[in-house]
Amino acid sequence: MKGILPKPTLLELDEYDINQRVIEALTTTCSHAVLFSIVNVEKDAVEIANELQISLSSTYKALTNLEKLSLVEIQRFKITDDGKKLRCTVV
Repeated sequence: MKGILPKPTLLELDEYDINQRVIEALTTTCSHAVLFSIVNVEKDAVEIANELQISLSSTYKALTNLEKLSLVEIQRFKITDDGKKLRCTVV
């Protein structure tokens, strides 16, 4: 049979999956906005949520997804006066 492509290897499938996840993260409006809001300045999740006027849970979800894809690095945590732990991010 002419024109049949070879079966992809497991490594090729894994690389394709990672690329798809990065593309998906960058095309999601919330993740895209979160990523570009921290390009030049380190911010915590509350600052990002307030700036973008999105919910804190959406902000944390976007940060978690971006961190899993190594697009964002959580450098440190800040403890608020009432004992809550906030992520401070750097790209």
